[in-house]
Amino acid sequence: MSRSRRTTDTTSQLAALSWRAPYVATQRLMRMAGPVQSAADRRELARMGTEKLSAMQEGWMAMAMQVIALQQHAWSSLMQAAWSPWFSASMPSWPQALADADAVVAAGLRPATRQVAANARRLSRRR
Repeated sequence: MSRSRRTTDTTSQLAALSWRAPYVATQRLMRMAGPVQSAADRRELARMGTEKLSAMQEGWMAMAMQVIALQQHAWSSLMQAAWSPWFSASMPSWPQALADADAVVAAGLRPATRQVAANARRLSRRR
C-alpha cells in the first residue's frame, strides 16, 4: 500500500468518525433521556458499553499486529543487510517511518470506524 493511500485511509476514517459519532451519541442520549424506555432502548444502552470495549480491544490488537509485522520487516531487512552487505539493502527513511506509523494508526481506527458506521445505519432506521 502506498504512503498516500494509507494517509487517505486514516484521514477518511477520522472524517467518518467525526461525522457519525456525534449522531450516534445524540441518538443514544435521546433514548436515555426519554420518559419511557422500551426493551429495545434498554438493549441499545446495554450494547453501548460492550461495543466500545470490543472496538477498543480490536483496535489495540490490530495495532499490535501491525507493529509486529513492521518489526518483522525491519529485522528481515537488517538480517539481509548483515548477511549480504554487497546487495545494499535499503535502510528505512523518515518518510517510510511516518508511513509505517500512519499504518498503525489506520489499523487501530478501523474497528471503531466500522462499529460507528454500523451503529449510525442501525439507529437511523429505527427512529
